[in-house]
Amino acid sequence: MSDSLEKELERNRILVQGVMDNSEIKERIAPIYPEEKLAQGVELYNAARNAFQTQIIEVGESRTATRAFNNEKDRIHNLLIKIRKTLRYFYKNNLQQEEVLQFNKAVPTNYAEWGDMIRLTVNAIMSRDEVLTKINLVGITNEEIASLKTDLDALDELRLTAVKEDGESQIATKNKEASFNELKSYCIDLRECLDLFFDGSERQVLEKVGITVK
Repeated sequence: MSDSLEKELERNRILVQGVMDNSEIKERIAPIYPEEKLAQGVELYNAARNAFQTQIIEVGESRTATRAFNNEKDRIHNLLIKIRKTLRYFYKNNLQQEEVLQFNKAVPTNYAEWGDMIRLTVNAIMSRDEVLTKINLVGITNEEIASLKTDLDALDELRLTAVKEDGESQIATKNKEASFNELKSYCIDLRECLDLFFDGSERQVLEKVGITVK
């Protein structure tokens, strides 16, 4: 929650709770704000506060899920680049291997196509002992290459989680904005009402409980 919104929420809490806890204020504005209407303000405040807290949680979970996905994707991508770099070094003059291993083909930016390229590359490498031996020379193990397929499956799950958490974060943000706006409208009207009933030196009654109407 931003500092400005947090301060605005606290200002509205002081207003709503200050009126509810002060019998003199409640009695004065009762013709326009009876008990049930004042209770509505408390409900709106609680809803806004809960919506803010929920949004903070959902945004945090979304960022965590996105970070986990991006970190793992970067790790896999970096390994792919190292593999392709190695293949280009050992087979730079071998057109047949270049075609099979696709090490000079542009890496797709589309996620699905990127994954397909990795799977095809792994299949081509694992079926050629000579290629595996050369890749081992630069510190890339057979296990690392073989596990890329399962790594991609796990990455797909991380991606689905990140998308899900992002959607929930967006919903929480919309709910927060809606509940805050509803509370804000209520408090604007309540302040205008207090401005009608408390004038001049009588404003001190409001100021004692921290309420300002302007």
